[in-house]
This record gives sequence, structure tokens and C-alpha cells, in this order.
Amino acid sequence: MRYARSFSRPERQTASLITRCIASCSHAQWSLPSSGQPATVAERRLARIELQALLDQTKRSADILQGAFLPERLPQRPGLRCDALYIAAEREALIGGDWYDAFDLPDGRVVFSIGDVTGHGLEAAVTAARLRQGIFAAAFDAKDPAEILIKADRMLQSQPNTPATALVAILSRDLSTLSYASAGHPPPILAAPGTPAHVLAYGGVPFGVGVPLVTQSHSAALAHNSVVLFYTDGLTEFNRDIDRAEAAVLRAVAQLVADPSIERPARYVQRSVMGAERPADDTVLLIAQVGVVLQRSWSYDSRNSHDAHALRHEIAHFIRSFSPTEEELFRAELVVGELLANTVEHAPGAVRVDIDWTETHPVVTVSDAGPGLSRVTPALPVDALNENGRGLFLIGSLALDVHIETQPELGTTMRIVLPARR
Repeated sequence: MRYARSFSRPERQTASLITRCIASCSHAQWSLPSSGQPATVAERRLARIELQALLDQTKRSADILQGAFLPERLPQRPGLRCDALYIAAEREALIGGDWYDAFDLPDGRVVFSIGDVTGHGLEAAVTAARLRQGIFAAAFDAKDPAEILIKADRMLQSQPNTPATALVAILSRDLSTLSYASAGHPPPILAAPGTPAHVLAYGGVPFGVGVPLVTQSHSAALAHNSVVLFYTDGLTEFNRDIDRAEAAVLRAVAQLVADPSIERPARYVQRSVMGAERPADDTVLLIAQVGVVLQRSWSYDSRNSHDAHALRHEIAHFIRSFSPTEEELFRAELVVGELLANTVEHAPGAVRVDIDWTETHPVVTVSDAGPGLSRVTPALPVDALNENGRGLFLIGSLALDVHIETQPELGTTMRIVLPARR
């Protein structure tokens, strides 16, 4: 297929390694002494250690293979924030059949897909990968979510019947409408300002149950700051109290609407429902937040160092909400800290700070009434004991771009592109 995602050689090697580990684990289990055979405590302890080592190796290999089945990055654009979380089952050493995907179409729409293949092990993983690839390929030829699922079902009919659920959703280019279709999968949960979190309409029968797939597309309007949650049933069935878990999910999604700046929204929902417990089944969460604030502004008096310190933490919180890497976050926080410290020392008075993340990298603009600089030179002072210029050196070295405008009696404006990506 034109858009099929093939498995690389390392992925095939990983699959082979998992198969060998499974066989080794099975052999190790049968080699344990039975209750009717004499065995020393040391022998039993050694057998348990060897078995646990094999299980750990299998789990690590399964995690690598699972990573090959999931997207490396999620779509991000102005007004849209996506987040996802995959949690392996606590009791299983083997890879599961839960999966998700999200990608941009050439016409500007965004496709989300999520599914759950019955069982664990390589067979479930391979079926999940084929289903995900089939949906990915069909999405470039079909405009309707139901049609995408039907095409994927036809592709799977040539494979052994393995029950599986799936859901496909398409977000319109202007982020105002969500259309979706389900093959027996739990429907999305939607919440918006003034609209309580609620479960959207169910639909469709699962794949691989011996009947052709029949499903239809549904649509929902998305208001500004809407939140949509896609998930697998491991989220609501982890403690066998489905009603209680579903109520917790609805409360968590509603809280995401009330506070769009919550870091890692998928992790927030999972912890709100499960706490510190791990699920008995694989669990996937995929969240789309529409209308996320991408621009912020602050004003403060640089003569108050406490205000500058508090503002530094507030800006760092805003940057962190877009999930940059830890290294990017550290560099961005360092640049922001030096910028604010510079205003405290050299530009006493009113200062305005604006941050704009409508593009790939955040742009920070600091406007003050100070004398300003003509340029920022990334060079350390000649005198090793001289502290002057070290902050500007860090800014010039770490920032992706620095632009300075100084006007007599009007102050200085510094525009800095921070080293972070959404």
C-alpha cells in the first residue's frame, strides 16, 4: 500500500526476541521443582530469580515493540493540543493489543484512531499493527470515518478472525467539528465551557465477530476550549467498578476544561481515575484540547525582585503545559530567568512580558524603560571574576534568535525565540 508503514529490521528482530523469551519463560516455569520433589531453598530461589529475569527481558522487548506500533509525535497546531498515554497491564509480561494513532491529512484535517485487540502476545500485537496501518492508509482515500473503518474491516477479513474494537475520529480543519465512527469501541467523551462532560453516541459492532462491519458516522460541534477524550476500556474496568470509574473520568475531563493549563492531561485523567494503581488490562488515553491558549501577557515592576521570581515560575508553568522535553524546558527556563534578572538589575520600573506559541517555537518579548543594549554578544567577560555579561552570554548562547530594539526615552524591546518545541 502506498501509505503502509512497514516494520524495520530492528522491529522484526525485537519480535523474534520476544518469541524466544516467551519460549524460555515457559521452559523455566516447567523446570521449577514440583511440590512432590525435594528441593533446597536456594534452588527454588535461584529458579525464581531466573524466571523473573526472563520475564523482565520479555517485558523490555515488548515495550520496544509497542513503541514501534505507536506514533512518535502527535499533531500540534495553533489552537490544538494533543496528549496520549499507554500503560501496559500489570499482570502481563507480553505486549498487548491496545493502540492509538493521530496524524495530519494534506487538506488540514486531523485523524485520531484508537483500538483494542482481544488477547495479548505477538498475534494481538500484529493484528493491532495491521488495523492501525489499514486505518492510516484508508484515511487518505476516504473522507468519512465510517468508510475508513469499513475499508479496514475488508482488509482484516483475509486474516484470522480476532475480535477487535476500533474508533476513528476526524477533526475539521478549523477545529470546529469532530466526526467519528466506532466498531464496538467506547465512544469519545466530550466537555466544553458550559457543557458538562458526557459520553457521545455508541455505534457499530467489533471486527472479527463473523459479521460484516456496519457502522455510521456521528458528528459533534466543538466550542472554544473543548476537550475530547478517546480511551480503551482498561481505563474504566481496572477495578471492576465501571460506574465509579466512569464518573471519575467525567470529573477529570471536566477539570481539564476548567483548567486548560494542566500539565500532561492524559496522565492527569489516568491518575484521577486509577490513583497509584496499575490497570489489570492495557490502557490507552488520547486527548485533544481545542482552543488552548497559546499567548499570554504579564506586567510587573522590576524593582520588586519577588514579583520577577514569581513570574519566572508562572512562565515556566505555561511552557511546561505544552510538554517540551526536559532538556528544552531547562534551557527555556534558564533563558527566561536571565531575561527577568536583567530587567531587575538594569531596567527598574514597569516591564511587560509577552509569550506567543502560535508557531513551532515560543517567542518571548520583554519591553522595559531601561537604556537597553545594541546587541547581545555570546561571549564571556575577559575577567573570570566579573559577573557582568554572563546572563547575556547565556541568553545569546541558548536562545534560537535574539532581536533588540532600543528607542531613546521609550525603552527597549527584546524578542527572544526560546529553544523549545510544542
